[in-house]
Amino acid sequence: MSDKVIYLDYNATTPVDPRVVDAMLPYFTENYANAASFSHEPGRNAADAVDQARNQIASLINAEGKDIIFTSGATESINLALKGVAGFYGNKGKHIIISAIEHKAVIESVESLKSQGFEVDVVSVDDKGHLNLDELKSLLKPETILVSLQHANNEIGSVQNLEAAGELIRANSSLLHVDAAQSFGKVLIDVETMKIDLMSISGHKIYAPKGVGALYLRRKNPRVRLEAQVHGGSQEREFRAGTLNVPGIVALGQAAEIAQNEMLSEKKRLQSLSCKIIEELTNTFENISFNGGLGSELPGNLSITITGVDARELLCALPGFALSTGSACASAMPEPSHVLKAIGVTGESATSTFRIGLGRMTTEEEVDMAIKAISSKIKEFRKCEKSA
Repeated sequence: MSDKVIYLDYNATTPVDPRVVDAMLPYFTENYANAASFSHEPGRNAADAVDQARNQIASLINAEGKDIIFTSGATESINLALKGVAGFYGNKGKHIIISAIEHKAVIESVESLKSQGFEVDVVSVDDKGHLNLDELKSLLKPETILVSLQHANNEIGSVQNLEAAGELIRANSSLLHVDAAQSFGKVLIDVETMKIDLMSISGHKIYAPKGVGALYLRRKNPRVRLEAQVHGGSQEREFRAGTLNVPGIVALGQAAEIAQNEMLSEKKRLQSLSCKIIEELTNTFENISFNGGLGSELPGNLSITITGVDARELLCALPGFALSTGSACASAMPEPSHVLKAIGVTGESATSTFRIGLGRMTTEEEVDMAIKAISSKIKEFRKCEKSA
């Protein structure tokens, strides 16, 4: 990242932590063997490194290493989870439930399943982005094989009460899949207390490289089965074929261990920086609001609506800062996101909304510079609005 640009888009992606780089580099040039080559020592060493990463990831979510299946990222994990469950349990029922603010990877996966005869219901959320649990309970039925919920939303930072949702879903003998791309390594996750059966995670959201992720797949109480979506080998318990990306897997494991050691202190730091932005902008301007989790539920995530200011024009006027109007997967879309619509932010308010994403490398000085620059442009835009 250029020194001239202050990066404030950590919910889209993160830089790779130097400690993660140090951990993965030997697996490119020294320990480069195939982890499936058990007949020689280099291969067994690579396999041991993969198993260590499984344990590092599992430790962060109160799971076991054998529960972890490596993938290319959260999108693949989501596809494997949803389509794999549908394929294996489709004879039991063809009903799936998702929330109104899911990531496109979930939405488009269930859309493809609808063409195969599956019925999909969508649970609404309130104006903070929190799931309507009563509605979820009413939608559950004997034919419901799967509920897929995003733990933390990438646009507005709302975090769901998975303990309560998990109890309802488990009582109905349905499976719970959680999209934890944004929450893994940032907020506490316990797959036992939350009754999570499958969970998708992404490396590049927690300071590991792009192109690596994992799927937590419960092996007992209950044992969850999948229909494989990628064929061509016996890797990953035969659920996901392909030569393992050992450097990326080592990196993801190291990133998980760092997160486990530093998560609580980093959460506190990011909440403090978020509060500073909220207080400064709120005290300076009228007609400004913050959506969803307010930077406290998902640390460092702020969704801001500034009445009378076009968000895209504002961001274009701030070339020294990397900011976004919302999800990176929908940033080129001219229409307001489905997430904002779901919480009641529509029309002019939606076009006046942008996102700040703080992260591990964000400094207080950078936050101060951002507040000053954003405030200056808001005043400029509103002055032009009045004189027009």
